[in-house]
Amino acid sequence: MMPDTGFGGAIRAGLRWKSLSQVVSQAVRLPVAVVVAHYLTPRQLGLAAMALVIAGIASLTTGFGTDVALVQQKDASDEDRSTVFWSLLAAGAICAAAGAALAPAAAAWFHDSQVAPLFAVAALAFVLSALGATHRAVMTRELRFGALETGSIAAAFAGSAVVMGAAVGGLGAWALVLQQLTTLSVLAVAAWIQCPWRPSSRFSRRRLRLLAPVSTDVLMTRFALGGARLVDNVIIGRFLGSATLGLYSLAYNVMLLPSSRLTGPVQDVLYPVFARLADERDRLLDIWERSTRAVVLLVAPLGIVVVATAPELVKALFGARWAAAAPLVRILVVAGVLQALSSGNLRVLVALGRSRSAAWFGAAWLAAVVAAVAAAVHWGIVWVCVAYTCATGLFTPILFAILAGAFGVGPRVLLAPFRPALAPASAMAATTAAISLAMDGGARSAAAASAAGLLVYGAACLGGFRRRRRYAEGNAITSANRSAGSDASW
Repeated sequence: MMPDTGFGGAIRAGLRWKSLSQVVSQAVRLPVAVVVAHYLTPRQLGLAAMALVIAGIASLTTGFGTDVALVQQKDASDEDRSTVFWSLLAAGAICAAAGAALAPAAAAWFHDSQVAPLFAVAALAFVLSALGATHRAVMTRELRFGALETGSIAAAFAGSAVVMGAAVGGLGAWALVLQQLTTLSVLAVAAWIQCPWRPSSRFSRRRLRLLAPVSTDVLMTRFALGGARLVDNVIIGRFLGSATLGLYSLAYNVMLLPSSRLTGPVQDVLYPVFARLADERDRLLDIWERSTRAVVLLVAPLGIVVVATAPELVKALFGARWAAAAPLVRILVVAGVLQALSSGNLRVLVALGRSRSAAWFGAAWLAAVVAAVAAAVHWGIVWVCVAYTCATGLFTPILFAILAGAFGVGPRVLLAPFRPALAPASAMAATTAAISLAMDGGARSAAAASAAGLLVYGAACLGGFRRRRRYAEGNAITSANRSAGSDASW
């Protein structure tokens, strides 16, 4: 185990590793997205999205919640770990076999026979995910973020190499399926190399039952939230076709960038710390406030830039044939920002012992997405994006209200991290809008609006930071003077 250097040091080290991993992964994945967009047609990307629904389900069920329960436990014995490992491997094998058997039904649902073989092979993701889940949970418990992230970096490189080679080689939708399986395989191998623990033959039904309450709630939450990310593909693919689904998938992946590249990595680092601080809510709330404030300050300008430059951004990165995805990107990025600001709250609820609240919220969110997408699909893909964004806007404050109840504080406390970014974001939005309207549009207009907006945002943030520091220093001086006066009276 790593030496106990304190949570502050562990968090900083974890964030450094996560930052490195994200920089490397993004540097690798950006050319991958460009290559895929140039060598695959919207229909081929849509076919891959249909088939990878099963891989998406596998990612939702990774660990089946027992990995989080293992992290949440104050003491996890070798018997606990071995029990979790063998349970996950058996469940993964059963799910992979079931997924392969359902491949013809999936092809019938999507009205496309080419989906069946892709779907069947993608079902192997269940087994590959199970192989490394317990080892990664053990390293997470021990806050070994360096080992975790080196495995993630290796997996990103391997998956990227495979997908680019397969795309250039003309394998079409198979390129993305092979990328998924390669990434999971390398993650599993890296976990076994980095973690010295090995499963024994011990298996305890009693220990599995003890892990069941938390693991069941976590599984329900994952399944509901992840299901909300998959059900739209299922509905769109059936009623609007593979080409439209391809456009939507590209826009959706852009939408996920804030949460997958910013808040997700931060929450991966913070969750094991939150789990250890479950009985110290004041410290946990302080860490949550500071991390949320940092995320807000980063995500807000990113969302504004994407909204302002969506048409030019899509054409520059993916090519002119994907231009129809630009309005979808512009709508969905609003939902992406909201999700980035709130998605980590569910992990905080689990750490606070409110896993059942997280599960019920996830179920309600899934039902809302199904209803919104099903109602809007008959009016076209643009209205699907609008409906999804509206549902996100409705449920985001609900989640914050649930979190406020878990912390035992008022809503104003949880809104505090958002205040420093409010004025700078408003000024940036006004600047980018004014420049975009004043110029004729095009790449130069987008670049000028983004650059000016970011400068205004940075200046406003710096000014706000200086004002808050002067205010804090003034309060400190006032308190010191009062203390000195009190001492003199004695």
